[in-house]
Amino acid sequence: MTLLLEVVESQEVLGGGAEKTPTDLTGAKVFFSLKASISDPDPPLLAKTSDDSAEINILAPETDGKAEIYLLGADTNALGEGTFDYDIWVELSSGSRYPVVRDGQLVISSAVTTFA
Repeated sequence: MTLLLEVVESQEVLGGGAEKTPTDLTGAKVFFSLKASISDPDPPLLAKTSDDSAEINILAPETDGKAEIYLLGADTNALGEGTFDYDIWVELSSGSRYPVVRDGQLVISSAVTTFA
């Protein structure tokens, strides 16, 4: 599964439409952490960073503020079924950090499709 993340600095409604100002991700890092519960101590059950583009890939052009987060079967199979809490943070090249998703939930369940 691939999550497409769009990081924006602001969103204004102009004439009934939304105008988004993307965050420049040049030199930035993106962090994804997943836990059974948000209150669980570190380390998370699953952690990914854009230090490895096979985990999180900041898309070109970086000025568009988009990244893809890759969740593979190998990542989720070991977790088993359940509802998990995750967050996504960005650290800009300036060193400033802020949450993009503060309290997301990921549901892992059995396959919907079965084959005879």
